[in-house]
Amino acid sequence: MTTTDFKNRVLILVAPGFEETAVIHCMTQLRQASLPVSLVGLVSGRVTGWHGLSICPDLHLDQVDPYETLKLVVIPGGRQCATMLLTDPRVHRLLNTLIDQDGRVGVMDTAVSIVTQSGLLPASMGVHYVLQNGENIDGFVAELISCARRTQKKEGAAKRIRRESSVS
Repeated sequence: MTTTDFKNRVLILVAPGFEETAVIHCMTQLRQASLPVSLVGLVSGRVTGWHGLSICPDLHLDQVDPYETLKLVVIPGGRQCATMLLTDPRVHRLLNTLIDQDGRVGVMDTAVSIVTQSGLLPASMGVHYVLQNGENIDGFVAELISCARRTQKKEGAAKRIRRESSVS
């Protein structure tokens, strides 16, 4: 897979210590909703989760085009995972670019406090974050799907307006 295979995709970031069940469930539900989802590791190679399950992400962070339009980036739970992700300057750049593009950041339950402590959740940016905050995983994923689809609808409307104005 190359970084140009999907446009407007969803990225689920993973680092050692990620919560396997939540990540796999989230990825599966997003893909079943026909959203283009990629698992992204900090570096190439396998990533081992909190309970010892190892996965091979689709991409590593350096393969993500910094100018690619994204719908959603998900930060999984797991204290070690969230800490590693949020101390990486590449993740900060990715999230800032996503927010500049009016995308959304989904934050799974145990990562919420770490995101808050990292300073990535200023009050003015709250609209761009979807926090699990104790909600069950199915409700959280349903909200992520809804956010990603709203982004698709906005883009479709903007394209229609541009086409209509170029025809006039």
